[in-house]
Amino acid sequence: MKYNNPVWLIPVACICSAAAGFTQPYMGIIFAKIMNLLTVPTDMWTEIKGPDFLEDETNYWVIQTVVVSFVCLFGMTFRGAAFGFIG
Repeated sequence: MKYNNPVWLIPVACICSAAAGFTQPYMGIIFAKIMNLLTVPTDMWTEIKGPDFLEDETNYWVIQTVVVSFVCLFGMTFRGAAFGFIG
């Protein structure tokens, strides 16, 4: 442990690693939801859920993709910096 200084960076690096690792399975869920939206014909969506359902759902999942991408970016950046600084 004498080489792992400062020690407080170890939990930070582990939390950032968990945040970066969380994004991969969640992106799979997002892609599954988007593929579900793309496989049903658009006229069926308007009959079942209303005229704006497809656009609203697409916007929601695209925003989720952007948020998860930023979480992954910050998690990987800070994980690399913390583990790199620790040595």
